[in-house]
Amino acid sequence: VQDGHRQRVTDAMRHVRPDRTPRGDLGIEPKLERALALAGGYAGDKPAERRLAALRFLDADLAHVHEYPVTAIGTDAEGRAVFRGAFGEEFACGDYGHALMKRALSDPSEAFDYTVPGPDAATTGMLDFFRKESDLFVSAQIGGPVSSLDWTLGMEDMMMWCVTDEDAMVEYARKMMGNLDLNHLMPFGTPVEIAEQVRWLCRNIGAGGGFILSTCNILVDSIPVENAVAMYRAAE
Repeated sequence: VQDGHRQRVTDAMRHVRPDRTPRGDLGIEPKLERALALAGGYAGDKPAERRLAALRFLDADLAHVHEYPVTAIGTDAEGRAVFRGAFGEEFACGDYGHALMKRALSDPSEAFDYTVPGPDAATTGMLDFFRKESDLFVSAQIGGPVSSLDWTLGMEDMMMWCVTDEDAMVEYARKMMGNLDLNHLMPFGTPVEIAEQVRWLCRNIGAGGGFILSTCNILVDSIPVENAVAMYRAAE
């Protein structure tokens, strides 16, 4: 009997061996998402439906949604829409993603008086859609710890401001999600090479559960459709 998508991911998180290694990524960039959705028979332009069509074509087990509440504030010199996010950052949005235009803080000293947006700032449209319309394991976030810091302060300023506190370190249970290379393997490798690496990960890292197959970040636009398909279909 095959596990369902949600059960498969839940088993892996509990270190129970699922029927096969669950697979999914924390995001898909727009160009690749459109190509995958179209390959799966969806030619529309509704973001949630397009994402679901792409995930179904890949036979993914999880959907991870990013719900950043934004406010339109104008356009830039290239005609792209400009938005302000919940953290105070400003970015331009085009057909192939978005570009940061202005960080929320201009100086590290401002961090001491900065108020981080609370959970009540979140929107839940994508989350509600996937819970209702799919049988995927669904997770959501408002902002990742790295990207949100980059939007707010900038990585160099953040590192100067932060101080490592060994007493504050947390020992995590052995769980892993990853970890296919995005610098070479996924964009430039062959489907055969990718399938070989996937099978190695599933047999050596995922043998006892506790492993979810994904790239080392998200499915980026530089990945050919056939390589994304090879990655997902090779999971055991």
